[in-house]
Amino acid sequence: MAEPMFIGVDVGGAMPGASGNTRRSRQADHFRLAAEAGVFDFVETHASAGDDLAPYFDLVDRYALPVRVIDGTWGIGRDEAKAKDVIDAGSRVGGKVLNLRLCGHRADGALLSDDEVVAFYLRLCEWGDRVGCVPSLDACSVSKRDRTRVTRLGERITNAGAPFRVTLDLSDLPPLSHGASNDAGATRGDLSPISACSAQASDTPHSDWIAQGWVYHVRTHGLLSRTARKTRAARTAARGIHAPPPVTSQVWAVNRAEGWKRELRQLIRLQANELRPWLRQITCAFASAPGQRRDAALDALSDNVACARWLRDTWLCQMEQRYGSGIHA
Repeated sequence: MAEPMFIGVDVGGAMPGASGNTRRSRQADHFRLAAEAGVFDFVETHASAGDDLAPYFDLVDRYALPVRVIDGTWGIGRDEAKAKDVIDAGSRVGGKVLNLRLCGHRADGALLSDDEVVAFYLRLCEWGDRVGCVPSLDACSVSKRDRTRVTRLGERITNAGAPFRVTLDLSDLPPLSHGASNDAGATRGDLSPISACSAQASDTPHSDWIAQGWVYHVRTHGLLSRTARKTRAARTAARGIHAPPPVTSQVWAVNRAEGWKRELRQLIRLQANELRPWLRQITCAFASAPGQRRDAALDALSDNVACARWLRDTWLCQMEQRYGSGIHA
Protein backbone atom coordinates (compact mmCIF):
# COMPACT_ATOMS: atom_id res chain seq x y z
CA MET A 1 0.00 0.00 0.00
CA ALA A 2 1.27 3.49 -0.85
CA GLU A 3 2.39 5.79 1.91
CA PRO A 4 -0.33 8.12 3.24
CA MET A 5 -0.75 11.65 1.92
CA PHE A 6 -1.29 14.42 4.47
CA ILE A 7 -3.19 17.58 3.52
CA GLY A 8 -2.84 20.66 5.68
CA VAL A 9 -3.37 24.40 5.86
CA ASP A 10 -1.10 27.35 6.53
CA VAL A 11 -2.27 29.21 9.66
CA GLY A 12 0.46 31.85 9.56
CA GLY A 13 2.88 32.49 12.36
CA ALA A 14 4.31 35.14 14.62
CA MET A 15 3.22 38.65 13.57
CA PRO A 16 5.91 41.33 13.75
CA GLY A 17 4.86 44.20 16.00
CA ALA A 18 1.90 42.38 17.52
CA SER A 19 1.62 42.14 21.28
CA GLY A 20 1.91 38.76 22.95
CA ASN A 21 -1.80 38.57 23.76
CA THR A 22 -2.86 39.65 20.25
CA ARG A 23 -0.51 37.14 18.65
CA ARG A 24 -1.68 34.25 20.81
CA SER A 25 -5.34 35.15 20.24
CA ARG A 26 -4.87 35.27 16.46
CA GLN A 27 -2.94 32.01 16.40
CA ALA A 28 -5.58 30.26 18.52
CA ASP A 29 -8.37 31.61 16.30
CA HIS A 30 -6.74 30.44 13.07
CA PHE A 31 -5.91 27.07 14.59
CA ARG A 32 -9.49 26.57 15.80
CA LEU A 33 -10.96 27.44 12.40
CA ALA A 34 -8.60 24.98 10.71
CA ALA A 35 -9.57 22.22 13.14
CA GLU A 36 -13.29 22.91 12.86
CA ALA A 37 -13.15 22.76 9.05
CA GLY A 38 -12.68 19.00 9.43
CA VAL A 39 -10.69 18.48 6.22
CA PHE A 40 -7.08 19.07 7.29
CA ASP A 41 -4.58 16.56 8.67
CA PHE A 42 -2.15 19.19 9.95
CA VAL A 43 -1.35 22.87 10.09
CA GLU A 44 1.73 24.72 8.86
CA THR A 45 3.12 27.76 10.62
CA HIS A 46 6.12 30.06 10.40
CA ALA A 47 8.81 30.17 13.06
CA SER A 48 12.17 31.91 13.34
CA ALA A 49 12.94 30.64 16.86
CA GLY A 50 11.79 27.82 19.09
CA ASP A 51 9.75 30.21 21.26
CA ASP A 52 7.51 30.98 18.26
CA LEU A 53 6.06 27.48 18.61
CA ALA A 54 5.26 27.75 22.32
CA PRO A 55 1.63 28.86 21.77
CA TYR A 56 1.00 25.66 19.81
CA PHE A 57 1.94 23.28 22.61
CA ASP A 58 -1.55 23.61 24.11
CA LEU A 59 -3.39 24.03 20.80
CA VAL A 60 -2.08 20.75 19.38
CA ASP A 61 -3.41 18.85 22.38
CA ARG A 62 -6.69 20.77 22.48
CA TYR A 63 -7.61 20.20 18.84
CA ALA A 64 -5.67 16.97 18.10
CA LEU A 65 -4.12 18.61 15.04
CA PRO A 66 -0.31 18.55 14.65
CA VAL A 67 1.92 21.34 13.38
CA ARG A 68 3.44 18.99 10.82
CA VAL A 69 5.23 21.62 8.70
CA ILE A 70 7.25 24.56 10.02
CA ASP A 71 8.28 27.25 7.55
CA GLY A 72 11.27 29.48 8.16
CA THR A 73 13.77 31.79 6.50
CA TRP A 74 17.35 31.11 7.51
CA GLY A 75 20.69 32.81 7.09
CA ILE A 76 23.64 30.46 6.80
CA GLY A 77 26.38 31.45 9.22
CA ARG A 78 23.82 33.22 11.40
CA ASP A 79 20.81 31.04 12.18
CA GLU A 80 22.14 27.53 12.74
CA ALA A 81 21.40 27.60 16.48
CA LYS A 82 17.89 29.00 15.86
CA ALA A 83 17.15 26.32 13.27
CA LYS A 84 18.20 23.58 15.70
CA ASP A 85 16.02 25.20 18.36
CA VAL A 86 13.01 25.16 16.01
CA ILE A 87 13.62 21.52 15.11
CA ASP A 88 13.68 20.56 18.79
CA ALA A 89 10.55 22.59 19.60
CA GLY A 90 8.82 21.31 16.47
CA SER A 91 9.17 17.73 17.63
CA ARG A 92 6.91 18.65 20.59
CA VAL A 93 4.03 19.76 18.33
CA GLY A 94 4.15 16.93 15.77
CA GLY A 95 6.60 18.65 13.44
CA LYS A 96 7.91 16.46 10.62
CA VAL A 97 9.18 19.01 8.08
CA LEU A 98 11.29 22.15 8.48
CA ASN A 99 10.95 24.14 5.27
CA LEU A 100 14.23 25.87 4.46
CA ARG A 101 13.92 29.24 2.77
CA LEU A 102 17.51 30.40 2.49
CA CYS A 103 18.71 33.98 2.34
CA GLY A 104 20.83 34.47 -0.76
CA HIS A 105 23.74 35.95 1.16
CA ARG A 106 25.80 35.02 4.20
CA ALA A 107 25.80 37.18 7.30
CA ASP A 108 28.87 39.02 5.96
CA GLY A 109 27.04 39.87 2.71
CA ALA A 110 28.81 37.37 0.45
CA LEU A 111 26.76 35.19 -1.91
CA LEU A 112 26.00 31.67 -0.73
CA SER A 113 28.00 28.94 -2.38
CA ASP A 114 26.73 25.45 -3.16
CA ASP A 115 29.21 24.10 -0.60
CA GLU A 116 27.60 26.19 2.15
CA VAL A 117 24.05 25.18 1.20
CA VAL A 118 24.99 21.49 1.16
CA ALA A 119 26.79 21.71 4.51
CA PHE A 120 23.86 23.54 6.13
CA TYR A 121 21.34 21.02 4.77
CA LEU A 122 23.38 18.02 5.91
CA ARG A 123 23.83 19.53 9.37
CA LEU A 124 20.05 19.97 9.71
CA CYS A 125 19.52 16.40 8.49
CA GLU A 126 21.74 15.19 11.31
CA TRP A 127 19.80 17.21 13.90
CA GLY A 128 16.39 16.47 12.40
CA ASP A 129 16.86 12.72 12.09
CA ARG A 130 17.30 12.50 15.86
CA VAL A 131 13.83 13.91 16.60
CA GLY A 132 11.92 13.12 13.39
CA CYS A 133 11.64 16.67 12.01
CA VAL A 134 13.66 16.76 8.78
CA PRO A 135 14.65 19.61 6.45
CA SER A 136 13.10 20.22 3.04
CA LEU A 137 14.82 22.79 0.83
CA ASP A 138 12.56 25.48 -0.60
CA ALA A 139 13.46 25.21 -4.27
CA CYS A 140 12.52 28.77 -5.20
CA SER A 141 14.85 30.31 -2.63
CA VAL A 142 17.95 28.72 -4.21
CA SER A 143 16.98 28.66 -7.89
CA LYS A 144 15.43 32.02 -8.77
CA ARG A 145 17.89 32.61 -11.60
CA ASP A 146 19.29 29.12 -12.13
CA ARG A 147 17.01 26.07 -12.01
CA THR A 148 19.98 23.78 -12.57
CA ARG A 149 21.24 24.70 -9.11
CA VAL A 150 18.60 22.49 -7.50
CA THR A 151 19.83 19.56 -9.58
CA ARG A 152 23.45 20.25 -8.61
CA LEU A 153 22.54 20.45 -4.93
CA GLY A 154 20.45 17.28 -5.16
CA GLU A 155 23.24 15.29 -6.74
CA ARG A 156 25.78 16.43 -4.17
CA ILE A 157 23.51 15.73 -1.21
CA THR A 158 22.49 12.27 -2.41
CA ASN A 159 26.13 11.46 -3.16
CA ALA A 160 26.83 12.36 0.48
CA GLY A 161 24.39 9.64 1.49
CA ALA A 162 21.48 11.86 2.59
CA PRO A 163 17.98 12.03 1.09
CA PHE A 164 17.35 15.24 -0.86
CA ARG A 165 13.97 16.75 -0.03
CA VAL A 166 12.49 19.68 -1.92
CA THR A 167 9.53 21.94 -1.22
CA LEU A 168 7.70 23.18 -4.31
CA ASP A 169 5.82 26.46 -4.04
CA LEU A 170 3.30 26.14 -6.82
CA SER A 171 2.41 29.82 -6.81
CA ASP A 172 5.56 30.10 -8.91
CA LEU A 173 3.93 28.35 -11.89
CA PRO A 174 2.47 30.55 -14.64
CA PRO A 175 -1.33 30.31 -14.96
CA LEU A 176 -3.00 29.21 -18.17
CA SER A 177 -4.30 31.85 -20.52
CA HIS A 178 -7.82 33.15 -20.01
CA GLY A 179 -9.04 31.19 -23.00
CA ALA A 180 -7.52 27.95 -21.77
CA SER A 181 -9.14 28.41 -18.39
CA ASN A 182 -12.48 28.87 -20.04
CA ASP A 183 -11.98 25.74 -22.10
CA ALA A 184 -11.20 23.75 -18.97
CA GLY A 185 -14.35 25.00 -17.33
CA ALA A 186 -16.47 24.39 -20.41
CA THR A 187 -15.46 20.74 -20.69
CA ARG A 188 -16.08 20.24 -16.97
CA GLY A 189 -13.12 17.85 -16.97
CA ASP A 190 -12.09 18.84 -13.47
CA LEU A 191 -15.51 18.14 -12.03
CA SER A 192 -14.69 14.46 -12.05
CA PRO A 193 -11.70 13.25 -10.05
CA ILE A 194 -11.54 10.32 -12.48
CA SER A 195 -10.93 12.71 -15.37
CA ALA A 196 -8.46 14.67 -13.28
CA CYS A 197 -6.45 11.58 -12.46
CA SER A 198 -6.19 10.51 -16.09
CA ALA A 199 -4.45 13.72 -17.18
CA GLN A 200 -0.87 13.30 -18.35
CA ALA A 201 1.72 15.61 -16.85
CA SER A 202 5.09 14.56 -18.24
CA ASP A 203 5.74 18.10 -19.51
CA THR A 204 5.17 19.90 -16.22
CA PRO A 205 7.77 22.54 -15.22
CA HIS A 206 9.26 20.49 -12.38
CA SER A 207 8.89 17.03 -13.89
CA ASP A 208 12.65 16.40 -13.62
CA TRP A 209 12.63 16.95 -9.85
CA ILE A 210 9.47 14.87 -9.56
CA ALA A 211 11.04 12.03 -11.56
CA GLN A 212 14.05 12.03 -9.22
CA GLY A 213 11.73 11.57 -6.25
CA TRP A 214 12.93 14.79 -4.64
CA VAL A 215 9.60 16.55 -4.09
CA TYR A 216 8.71 16.01 -0.44
CA HIS A 217 6.37 18.91 0.32
CA VAL A 218 4.14 21.11 -1.84
CA ARG A 219 2.58 24.48 -1.05
CA THR A 220 -0.39 25.58 -3.17
CA HIS A 221 -1.59 29.15 -3.09
CA GLY A 222 -2.61 32.22 -5.04
CA LEU A 223 -5.16 34.98 -5.06
CA LEU A 224 -8.57 34.46 -3.53
CA SER A 225 -11.09 33.12 -6.02
CA ARG A 226 -13.97 35.21 -7.30
CA THR A 227 -16.27 32.52 -5.92
CA ALA A 228 -14.89 33.08 -2.41
CA ARG A 229 -15.36 36.84 -2.66
CA LYS A 230 -18.96 36.34 -3.79
CA THR A 231 -19.44 33.95 -0.90
CA ARG A 232 -18.58 36.68 1.58
CA ALA A 233 -21.01 39.11 -0.09
CA ALA A 234 -23.79 36.53 0.00
CA ARG A 235 -23.19 35.39 3.57
CA THR A 236 -26.20 36.39 5.64
CA ALA A 237 -26.20 37.61 9.20
CA ALA A 238 -28.40 34.70 10.23
CA ARG A 239 -25.66 32.20 9.32
CA GLY A 240 -23.11 34.13 11.34
CA ILE A 241 -19.44 34.74 10.75
CA HIS A 242 -18.51 31.27 12.05
CA ALA A 243 -20.53 29.41 9.38
CA PRO A 244 -18.55 26.75 7.46
CA PRO A 245 -17.19 28.10 4.15
CA PRO A 246 -19.60 26.94 1.41
CA VAL A 247 -17.26 26.96 -1.62
CA THR A 248 -17.29 23.44 -3.09
CA SER A 249 -14.35 21.47 -4.41
CA GLN A 250 -16.16 21.08 -7.74
CA VAL A 251 -16.56 24.83 -8.20
CA TRP A 252 -12.97 25.42 -7.12
CA ALA A 253 -11.59 22.70 -9.38
CA VAL A 254 -13.11 24.15 -12.54
CA ASN A 255 -11.96 27.70 -11.94
CA ARG A 256 -8.60 27.50 -10.22
CA ALA A 257 -4.96 27.01 -11.05
CA GLU A 258 -5.04 24.47 -13.85
CA GLY A 259 -1.33 25.02 -14.45
CA TRP A 260 -0.14 23.67 -11.11
CA LYS A 261 -2.94 21.12 -10.78
CA ARG A 262 -1.24 19.21 -13.61
CA GLU A 263 1.86 18.88 -11.44
CA LEU A 264 -0.18 17.81 -8.44
CA ARG A 265 -1.89 15.11 -10.48
CA GLN A 266 1.50 13.81 -11.57
CA LEU A 267 2.81 13.75 -8.02
CA ILE A 268 -0.33 12.11 -6.66
CA ARG A 269 -0.30 9.49 -9.42
CA LEU A 270 3.33 8.57 -8.70
CA GLN A 271 2.64 8.46 -4.97
CA ALA A 272 -0.42 6.24 -5.30
CA ASN A 273 1.42 3.83 -7.59
CA GLU A 274 4.45 3.70 -5.30
CA LEU A 275 6.75 4.79 -8.11
CA ARG A 276 8.24 7.76 -6.27
CA PRO A 277 6.66 7.61 -2.82
CA TRP A 278 8.34 10.75 -1.51
CA LEU A 279 5.57 13.32 -1.39
CA ARG A 280 4.13 13.21 2.12
CA GLN A 281 2.39 16.53 2.66
CA ILE A 282 0.61 19.26 0.71
CA THR A 283 -0.14 22.60 2.34
CA CYS A 284 -3.11 24.67 1.17
CA ALA A 285 -1.87 28.22 1.64
CA PHE A 286 -4.40 30.62 0.14
CA ALA A 287 -4.33 33.76 2.28
CA SER A 288 -6.01 37.15 2.52
CA ALA A 289 -3.92 40.26 2.02
CA PRO A 290 -2.22 41.69 5.13
CA GLY A 291 -4.44 44.02 7.10
CA GLN A 292 -7.71 42.59 5.80
CA ARG A 293 -10.61 42.09 8.17
CA ARG A 294 -11.45 38.73 9.68
CA ASP A 295 -14.14 37.90 7.12
CA ALA A 296 -11.46 38.11 4.41
CA ALA A 297 -9.50 35.49 6.34
CA LEU A 298 -12.59 33.29 6.23
CA ASP A 299 -12.68 33.69 2.46
CA ALA A 300 -9.11 32.39 2.35
CA LEU A 301 -10.14 29.45 4.52
CA SER A 302 -12.98 28.79 2.09
CA ASP A 303 -10.51 28.40 -0.78
CA ASN A 304 -8.22 26.25 1.36
CA VAL A 305 -11.07 23.93 2.31
CA ALA A 306 -12.15 23.56 -1.33
CA CYS A 307 -8.55 22.95 -2.42
CA ALA A 308 -8.13 20.28 0.27
CA ARG A 309 -11.29 18.51 -0.86
CA TRP A 310 -10.12 18.54 -4.48
CA LEU A 311 -6.75 17.10 -3.43
CA ARG A 312 -8.37 14.36 -1.37
CA ASP A 313 -10.82 13.46 -4.15
CA THR A 314 -7.93 13.21 -6.61
CA TRP A 315 -5.87 11.11 -4.18
CA LEU A 316 -8.75 8.72 -3.43
CA CYS A 317 -9.43 8.32 -7.13
CA GLN A 318 -5.83 7.26 -7.77
CA MET A 319 -5.86 4.90 -4.81
CA GLU A 320 -9.11 3.35 -6.00
CA GLN A 321 -7.67 2.83 -9.48
CA ARG A 322 -4.60 1.23 -7.94
CA TYR A 323 -6.14 -0.91 -5.17
CA GLY A 324 -9.88 -1.06 -5.86
CA SER A 325 -12.84 0.25 -3.89
CA GLY A 326 -11.68 -1.54 -0.73
CA ILE A 327 -9.53 1.45 0.21
CA HIS A 328 -12.64 3.25 1.42
CA ALA A 329 -13.46 0.51 3.92
